[in-house]
Amino acid sequence: MNLARIFLGSRLDELERDAIVSHIASVNADLLHQGLSLSEVEKAMIEYISKNGIPMDEIKPIDLSWSTDEKNEELKFMRSVVSYENARKFLSGFSNPHPKLLLIFPRDHWNRIKLSYGISRLLLIHGLTSFVILSDRPLDQIPYIFDNLVIITDKMLPIRDATGWTIVNLKQVEGEHKAFDIERTLKEAGYF
Repeated sequence: MNLARIFLGSRLDELERDAIVSHIASVNADLLHQGLSLSEVEKAMIEYISKNGIPMDEIKPIDLSWSTDEKNEELKFMRSVVSYENARKFLSGFSNPHPKLLLIFPRDHWNRIKLSYGISRLLLIHGLTSFVILSDRPLDQIPYIFDNLVIITDKMLPIRDATGWTIVNLKQVEGEHKAFDIERTLKEAGYF
């Protein structure tokens, strides 16, 4: 499986211009099934860049250590924002010959990234190994180039032809709120 980080690099040349940078990590899917989390892979990529700068060519493999708790956190976060019914609708969208899925998730960018990790893990469990997940609004042509595409964005995209698209709105209904189990939270936080 490949994990791509696409970000704005600051002051990349002698004129101190910013530019879009893309780094791709090739991750053994067996390691993901054993518990390696995508957030750990991304952290390792960020750490490498902060220590060595932005590489221009292929780099040597980066050694990682991980805990299976991270894997569970990715799925736990996904379950906290995606209901069983919406997860089922989402997965059924992959039965289309050229699946394209849009998840409307009106939260900040970092929560959309967290959700993309959980969705990736769900798709791996489902047996899918080739898919593209974007955690922000893509350029206009991207939805028409890729299949096995999942876009997680904060609002509806202007889709010219919705044929073949599965759209899942994760927006919280106005007036609806999540009931919190205070005892469970305090126990999980280590109070008892």
